[in-house]
Amino acid sequence: MTAETGKLFAAFRRLPAPFWVLAGGTFVNRFATFLIPFITLYLKREGYSYWQMAMALMAYAIGGFLCSFIAGPLADRFGRNRVMAVSLLAEAACVLGMGFAESYAAIVTVAGLAGFVAQGAHPATQALIADIVRDEDRVAAQLAIRVAINGGWALGPAVAGFVVVSHSYFWLFAADAATSTCLAVLAWFFLPRGKPVGREGARWGPALAALANCPPMIALMIASMCASFIFRQLTTTVNLHLMDHGNTESDCGLIQSLNGVIIIIFEIPLTAMTAWISYRAGVAWGFLMLGLGVAVCWFGGGFWLVAAGMAVFTIGEMLCLPRHAAWVQQLSPEGMRGRFSGLVGFSWLAGNLLGSWVGLIMYEHHSQALWLLCGLAGVIAAAVLYCVKPEPHYGG
Repeated sequence: MTAETGKLFAAFRRLPAPFWVLAGGTFVNRFATFLIPFITLYLKREGYSYWQMAMALMAYAIGGFLCSFIAGPLADRFGRNRVMAVSLLAEAACVLGMGFAESYAAIVTVAGLAGFVAQGAHPATQALIADIVRDEDRVAAQLAIRVAINGGWALGPAVAGFVVVSHSYFWLFAADAATSTCLAVLAWFFLPRGKPVGREGARWGPALAALANCPPMIALMIASMCASFIFRQLTTTVNLHLMDHGNTESDCGLIQSLNGVIIIIFEIPLTAMTAWISYRAGVAWGFLMLGLGVAVCWFGGGFWLVAAGMAVFTIGEMLCLPRHAAWVQQLSPEGMRGRFSGLVGFSWLAGNLLGSWVGLIMYEHHSQALWLLCGLAGVIAAAVLYCVKPEPHYGG
């Protein structure tokens, strides 16, 4: 065992018990997170057009975008676990409702509500990790959360693809709702509230003033928007690209699961081997590889070609996302962690919104240009991060 690997496992051992409760619940919930990966395929099976798919995805993204304005302050004011629990219960109700939505208007409405309530849990989760985990252990904490997420992701979509072929989408939505409910119960009864600051301490004004004195946070928000645009294609247009080149829904599930399998096997050793890489370098190079991985679709839509692109994408993801979350927590003032997580969520959801609309419209009319745009977005994200110093300047 190398010295870097030993330090990483020592950090794992220092993580507190509530963190492992959160990680375990995250694994169960992510195993059955099916709404976004399969909603475009569901709408395609129901005979809807690309434009209608784009509107449904935009409704989900707009819901999350609107929630990002209040999710961070709520987490700072009322406590992390309470906001997580309420958000997850509401998400469960919305996802289950998707299984009963019969008209297109109902589908779009439920998608918008699901996007709104789902976003509520993210700033609270990241703020709680920052509250209970020491700064030097946060990359290890983010790595553990990602292993939990991708453990579920590696198994869930592959199983879901076969369920869809042999049964129906309703069972996917029901399973998604059930696991969200389980995590909500865990959050309410077994996770701490974190460090809420009350009503007066949870206003946006002071957080925006702190943001103005933190150029790396501003750059990270811009780069995150670019990366989010790329990520949205992975669960929307890339699936459609596969289907339009003769692949099945099961193939789409296997490609998505490949991402999780690679992460489970390689992310811990890769993180140990690259421990010397700074937050900025890891995020910048990782974002660049995300764009290149999706840009591989420019060469065709064969299963193995897209799988190779997914491998490139996943290496980038392993480099950037643990450091991305740890960097946000490092840049966040202690009393503003929920709001700063919300600001990054705001930029991420803005990228989702653009990716849902622009991605599907470009795919329908100029699919080759879409893949090149994804590569360009990765280049822009990396360049923006290298244009600023990586340290904040509060009170500058």
